[in-house]
Amino acid sequence: MNDNQQYPRDAWDEYWETVSFISFFANLYRKNFPSKPLSKMIEQYFPEKQVFLEAGCGSATDTIYYQKKGSRFIWMDISEAALQIAARQKSIDEVKLGDICSITFPDNHSNAIRNFCVLEHYSTPDTGEVFSEMRRVLKHGANLALLWVSAWELVNAFLWWLFPMIPSLLRSRRQGTKISNQNNFQPCGSTTTIMGDIILVGRKV
Repeated sequence: MNDNQQYPRDAWDEYWETVSFISFFANLYRKNFPSKPLSKMIEQYFPEKQVFLEAGCGSATDTIYYQKKGSRFIWMDISEAALQIAARQKSIDEVKLGDICSITFPDNHSNAIRNFCVLEHYSTPDTGEVFSEMRRVLKHGANLALLWVSAWELVNAFLWWLFPMIPSLLRSRRQGTKISNQNNFQPCGSTTTIMGDIILVGRKV
């Protein structure tokens, strides 16, 4: 990831700063399709009163569906432009500039991590680096929630060219579960949204 680290930062700043019509439709999509089933998975698998880290939050507009239940929400992204939007969301306690391949939190810091539509933007070797960092920051026995865009996701099938690189689309829930296992997360649950996004929950073991 280090060799091309600057490209994602620049690409995402440009996305959130200058391509406003894309971000408008992206936010509309996030609110109305993947956010609701993901919030249900979080209610099922995540405890109350936790330190919840969003690793790669983007605009964070989907947080309208989350019930905080005494938790502290820390939302992190590599793009300053995205964080300016995320900071407006009422449920977020803190926004933080950071790279999910090098998270600036100590080991065993968070009770929960959520990763929403991010891993598909990394190459296969880099996804392992992301998993490693998220595992390091999570407390033992804590859960990770992933929403990973699939190759069959309807919006991506037609509008892939609007977004920064997407080299790691999932082919199936089985593939996602296998990847989670390979990165030392015990699968807890999975589902596929009506639009084809794949949601995975895994526990740090």
